[in-house]
Amino acid sequence: SLDPDVSSEYLQRGARLTRHILNARRREMGRNHMGIGKEHAKSPKKIDAAMAACLAYECRADAVAAGITKRKKRSSKLHAF
Repeated sequence: SLDPDVSSEYLQRGARLTRHILNARRREMGRNHMGIGKEHAKSPKKIDAAMAACLAYECRADAVAAGITKRKKRSSKLHAF
């Protein structure tokens, strides 16, 4: 069980991410690409957390495609110091 202060902080972060995702609008970015943006340039509604989530997801996809996430096989040798 988490400390109530810690769990409420996670709930607030989750609510913030949800609000930012709901504020974001899909934008066409060329022929076959989609992006996100505000409903209009002067909108006071924030989308920062939504953009951060999209970038993190894309970085993970790039890492998986590059094979960075594959675990290296451990050797069975014992090293003593």
